[in-house]
Amino acid sequence: MTQILVFGTSTEWGAWDAQGGWVDRLKQHCNQLHLKAPEQYYVVYNLGVSGDTSRELSVRIREEFRARKDPAEKNIILISIGGNDAAYFPKKNKCLVPLEEYKLNLTKILTTAQRIADKVYCLDLEPVDDERMNPCSWRKEICYQDSIVREYNTALLETCARMKVKIIPSYEAWRKENWKLLLHDRLHPNSKGHELTFNTVRKFLEGEKIL
Repeated sequence: MTQILVFGTSTEWGAWDAQGGWVDRLKQHCNQLHLKAPEQYYVVYNLGVSGDTSRELSVRIREEFRARKDPAEKNIILISIGGNDAAYFPKKNKCLVPLEEYKLNLTKILTTAQRIADKVYCLDLEPVDDERMNPCSWRKEICYQDSIVREYNTALLETCARMKVKIIPSYEAWRKENWKLLLHDRLHPNSKGHELTFNTVRKFLEGEKIL
C-alpha cells in the first residue's frame, strides 16, 4: 500500500469543483487503479484547509501525518502552500505572511516532511486573475496580485531546489493554457482547472513510479 497525504489550502480541499477538487480526483483515480489491479493499493488523504498559510501548516503537518501514518507502508507527502501567504493588504502595504517569513516557514515544513515521510513533493503556485481580485470580492481589505504570487512562487522554487524537493509543475501547466478560463472566482480553479491540476499531478507521480 502507498499512502499519499496532500497538505494544502482551499484548492486542495476542493473549492470549487463538483467532483470534489483535484485531490479527490486523484483519490478516485487511485481507487480505479486498485479495482483494475488489486495488488495496487493506495490511500489518499485530503488535508487541505481553507485559508491556511505556511504558518498554520508548519504547526499541523507533523501531528496530522502521525495520526494517519501506517509504519508498514510507503508514505508520500504532497504540499501546496503559499497562495494565501501572498494575500496583499493595500492599506497596510504588506502581505498576510511576509516573504521572508514564508521562506522560513516553508523550510520548516519541508524539513519536517522529509523527516517523517518516504518522499516529499511540492506543487508550485497557480496564477491568479488580479484584474478581478483587486479587491477580493469576499474580503474587501485584501487583494491578490499575480506579480506578488510570482515572487512567492520564486521563493518556493528556490527553497525546494536548496532542499532537493522536486516540484510538480502546476504553474507551468496552467501558463500553457488560457488559464483565466480555468478559474471559478478569479482565484480558485473551476472544474476544468482542477482537472488540469489533477492530470499534472497524475503524470508526475507516474513518472516517479508512484502510480
